[in-house]
Amino acid sequence: MPQITLRDAFAERLQNFQLTYEWEAASAALQLVPQAAEIVTVVYGDDAGRKIASEILRIAGVNNEDDAYAWREAVSAIDPTETNSPFLEDLHELTAFARFGIFTVWESLGCKGESFWAKKSIRPAADVPEAVMRVCDRIRILLDLVPDGEKKASELAVLRDMALARLAYDAGDLLTVHQLAALSDVTVKRVQNAVYADKKAPMVDAENRVTREGCDRWLADRDYQPSIWQQVQGLGELKQDWGLDVILETIGENPLYDDFVFVPVADDGSVFRPALKRERVQHFSIGAKGAEETVEDFDEALKKLSRMAVPHWRRPNASGNWGIVSGQSWKRIRRVELEALPR
Repeated sequence: MPQITLRDAFAERLQNFQLTYEWEAASAALQLVPQAAEIVTVVYGDDAGRKIASEILRIAGVNNEDDAYAWREAVSAIDPTETNSPFLEDLHELTAFARFGIFTVWESLGCKGESFWAKKSIRPAADVPEAVMRVCDRIRILLDLVPDGEKKASELAVLRDMALARLAYDAGDLLTVHQLAALSDVTVKRVQNAVYADKKAPMVDAENRVTREGCDRWLADRDYQPSIWQQVQGLGELKQDWGLDVILETIGENPLYDDFVFVPVADDGSVFRPALKRERVQHFSIGAKGAEETVEDFDEALKKLSRMAVPHWRRPNASGNWGIVSGQSWKRIRRVELEALPR
């Protein structure tokens, strides 16, 4: 049977992370920044508030030389993808850990010197639990500084709770219903309802903790990605070819390592799928109107769609007419399930 190495698993998860990362936590953190200038304005006046805002924009690397441009709008418009912030970089890494059990910094070992990593909070071979706790603690401090911070920047709270729940699960701790909900990215109500309505639901003890067997079953049904940081950290000093000789899994032995793919989802909920290959001409039609191209192979078409700013493809509507739809999001799905979807 084909085997999956540690490096294979990392590469797949890294690709999936890069396809789905949308800067939610980073944007939420930046939304809190204007309040610092607002507080100074109240205490010391408008000129002081404007000076603080100007310094914030300078630190963020934003060119704002137009005095007529209101500082509130300027500070509120800071783009997380265009500003340098160690904390935002840590949120990026924490998201990869919380959702996929990896750190993206592992990818760059062959081309980054030690001086590069010296400034990083999360390093390639760091003490992972300590590094995760440090970033989560900074999130806690930030949310505590703002009234109703948990609500105003809920994306930060969600990320923190998911990362801490993964850390607890990886340590072998029994999770609470709230932790399991955070780890599987569903509402607490959904887990609570499942406890009473679903025979496959997680089993809860008298202290409202979910059994390990219950957690494993619940997470497996939700395409949970088991962490691999323990195996990576166990390698010690990471070299450029790390993980290539470590067999993580044999395909077919563990359903968690089935063949999964990410596909674009249109606003009507339909996804790009193999059944959309047009029978008469035997190809897929992808691309926006006026820039369409035909591709015979599904995987090749999917790769091209993933490179588009907005993916477009043709599919038949209820009347059987082939029209162009645009992708609004991406969905992770087992290939066998995808191939079973009708036109």
